[in-house]
Amino acid sequence: MRQEIEKAFKNAVDNAPDASKVVITEAVQTKLAALSSIVAQLRSQVSRDPYHKTVNYMPDIEGPARLAKAFAKLGKGMVAVRGKQQITEEEYGVICKAALDTIPRRRSVILGSLLDLEWKGAREIGCKVNIPTVTVGRELEDLAMIKVVKREVDSDNSDEMAETAPYRWRLKDATVIALRSSGLMEALESMLMALS
Repeated sequence: MRQEIEKAFKNAVDNAPDASKVVITEAVQTKLAALSSIVAQLRSQVSRDPYHKTVNYMPDIEGPARLAKAFAKLGKGMVAVRGKQQITEEEYGVICKAALDTIPRRRSVILGSLLDLEWKGAREIGCKVNIPTVTVGRELEDLAMIKVVKREVDSDNSDEMAETAPYRWRLKDATVIALRSSGLMEALESMLMALS
């Protein structure tokens, strides 16, 4: 069976048109650039002390160039194997799915819970996505540090005596624009529907 699969795959690749001849339209190039930029941001990690969970230093956002090249190669390969001449919405949807899979799953799920653009607390998000509130809170802090979400003091639930007030969280406007222009918002929505 392995030999049959290997042979079929080799035949498909050998008989596919040259991927270097695949055309990437300007519209797709723009979407790929937007996708690479937002995915690079969403993949960026925040270094924390393993014991105290404090942040070690301000995070660096990954550059999008390497991702843009990888996504373009993926698209060209799919198009070539399918015998087409240019990347269509069908191939672009697969690229978005692959891009989403490079983002840590927990982060993607938490982001998905914020797609309605409403202010939410960590507890509310945790209940919705079935992730512990403390974990959600830490992930939201990380997302704020990489400039994906914004927070404000939840004055309805704050305790003046508390050392730290509870916060409400929401996607930044720039994040929403990037998610929409890249097509990643639809991929996140599809992922959430599959989970529910």
